[in-house]
Amino acid sequence: MALFTSALQRYRRADMHHIDAHPVRGIFAEGVHTAEELGAGYVLGQIHGRYREKAEIRGVPITAAVGFGAKAAALLGSWLGFGGMSHLNAIGSAGLTTWLFSKGVSHGTEAAGRKVYVLDKGAAVPAGLPAPTTVLGDLPPAAPGSFLNRAQLLHLARQR
Repeated sequence: MALFTSALQRYRRADMHHIDAHPVRGIFAEGVHTAEELGAGYVLGQIHGRYREKAEIRGVPITAAVGFGAKAAALLGSWLGFGGMSHLNAIGSAGLTTWLFSKGVSHGTEAAGRKVYVLDKGAAVPAGLPAPTTVLGDLPPAAPGSFLNRAQLLHLARQR
């Protein structure tokens, strides 16, 4: 009970602008924080991209599980007076951001009346699915002759 009471007193006196009781300030700290978020976001994106539906913990996407878990641990650790919780907070932010980004893409695609099919590289479109109209990340080659050369311009000018 004494641990709970002392933690509650620290919580009441805490600077609520920072999740960590002793935050490191300055441009270096912001750089570290940004690098942690970007790195965690990249790793979680790699896991999501490679394993898709397999990357779940009890039905919860790995990005959401890491986000909520790291945020909860950072809040609890900060509340109990442990230092270094801003690192867990950065990882939690990355997890929640990547999870909500993928949810937003899914809902936006659905609202636009589109469907996205994820196929293995080189796989044919299965029977019953419409032929793809857009392939993300693949641009067809430009048609030849889209620009007029000097002789063609002169020919058109003479026709006027």
